[in-house]
Amino acid sequence: MQFPQTNEKGSLTLEAALVLPPVLAYVALLFALSLSLRADMIWQEAAWSAIQEVSLGLALLQND
Repeated sequence: MQFPQTNEKGSLTLEAALVLPPVLAYVALLFALSLSLRADMIWQEAAWSAIQEVSLGLALLQND
C-alpha cells in the first residue's frame, strides 16, 4: 500500500487539500440542516401552543 507523500515541512498533501474542503462543507451543511430542523420544531411547537391558547379562550368565551 502506497501512502501519500508529504513535503519536508509535513504540510497537507495535494490529495488532502482537494478532499478536505468538500468534506468540511458537507459537515457544515449537515450542521446547518440540523439547526434549521430544530428551529422549525420550536416554531411549530410555539404555533401549536398559540392555537391551543386561542381555542381555549374561545371555549371560555362561549361558556359565559
